[in-house]
Amino acid sequence: MTPTMAPVSLQVRLPTHETISIEAEGTESIADLKARVGLLAGGLCDDSFTLCFDGTELEGDTQVASHPFEDQSELLVLVPETESEFNKKLTTFEDRLETAESLFSSTSQESAETRKQAEYTRDGTIAEVHYEIGELYRLESWEHENWEAYYDKALQHFKTALKLWEGRDDQQDASHISLSHWSMGGVYYNKDDYDSAATHFRKAIDIAKESSSNRYKLAPMLNNLGEALPEGSNMALKCFEEAIQTEERNFCVNASLHSYEDYYSVALAQFKMNAGRCHQTRGDYTANPRF
Repeated sequence: MTPTMAPVSLQVRLPTHETISIEAEGTESIADLKARVGLLAGGLCDDSFTLCFDGTELEGDTQVASHPFEDQSELLVLVPETESEFNKKLTTFEDRLETAESLFSSTSQESAETRKQAEYTRDGTIAEVHYEIGELYRLESWEHENWEAYYDKALQHFKTALKLWEGRDDQQDASHISLSHWSMGGVYYNKDDYDSAATHFRKAIDIAKESSSNRYKLAPMLNNLGEALPEGSNMALKCFEEAIQTEERNFCVNASLHSYEDYYSVALAQFKMNAGRCHQTRGDYTANPRF
C-alpha cells in the first residue's frame, strides 16, 4: 500500500467504543492530528493517550502521508489504565476481611464463652464483608464483556456470607440471609438460570415475610420472583398482584415520607406493567384496568 499526500477520512475508535470521523491532510503531523482527536474525544490531553494504527503506535513527529492510511482506515485511541474505583473498593474490602479474620483470633487463655463470642462476632463481620464484595462484583459485571466471570465471583462471595450467617443461628441475621438469597436470585436471573433464581427469590420472600426489618423489600422480591417464573403463568401473575398490594400497603404506612413517595411511584408502575404484560400474554384483555 503506497502512502498518499491526498486527504483521507479516518475512523477513530475511542475507549468508550464510540467512533468519530476525522479528515486529515497528508501534510498534517500525527501530533496535530492527535491534538484534534483529543478535542473531539471530549478534551483528552494529547499526552494522556496514544494513537495506534494496525497495532502500531503512531509517532508524533511523522506526517499523515507517511502512513499507509486509506479512506475509512481505523485508528485506535488507547488510554493507559489507572487503578479503577472497583479495584480500590475491592482492596479496601479485602483489607477489612484480613483485619476481621486476625482481630478475633482466640488464645488458649480465653474461656470457652469468650472464644464463642469472639467467633460469633468475627463470623458476622466476615459475612458482611463477603456480602459487600459480592455486591461489588455484581454491579461491576455490567461494565465488562466477560460479565459471567464477575457474576461467578459474586455468587462465590454471597454463598460464603450466607453460610456464615446461617451458621450463627441468630434470628437477628434473618434479614441478612434474606438479602443474600435475593442477591443470589438476581445473579442467577441475569445468567438466565431462572429455576435457580426462582428458588432463591422464594427463600428470600419466605424469610422476609417473617422479618419485620425486610418488609419494605418484600414487594420488589415478589416482583422479581414473578419475572423469573414462566411468562403468563398463574404463579407469576399472583406474584405481581401481591407485589402491588404489598407496595400499596407500604405506601399507606410511609405516605408522609416524601423520599418514599418517589420510589413508590416508580416501583408501583413497574409492578403494574409486569402484571399487565402477564395478562396480555394470557390473552386476558379485560383484566382489572388498575394494571
